[in-house]
Amino acid sequence: KILNMKKIHPLTIQRIENTFNLLESDKSKINKVFENLQFFKNNQLLHPKYIANWENILQLPLKDIKEKLLANNDEGELLRTTSIFIGLK
Repeated sequence: KILNMKKIHPLTIQRIENTFNLLESDKSKINKVFENLQFFKNNQLLHPKYIANWENILQLPLKDIKEKLLANNDEGELLRTTSIFIGLK
């Protein structure tokens, strides 16, 4: 059931594209994403169900993770609002 469909802002799309271009160009940067997830988990910054969801999603290939983040549906919106892709340089 789709609850609240809003168009994804172009800047959000560009940010996600840039993040995944960076991850594709340097696979070691995914380690920071796992560190972020562990930090969020240790400090209870995300509900345990979101942590578990991200743990499952991070098992997917990068292209599938990106596709989920860019999905214009409830899951995509939830992933974008609980994103663990911060601090990548």
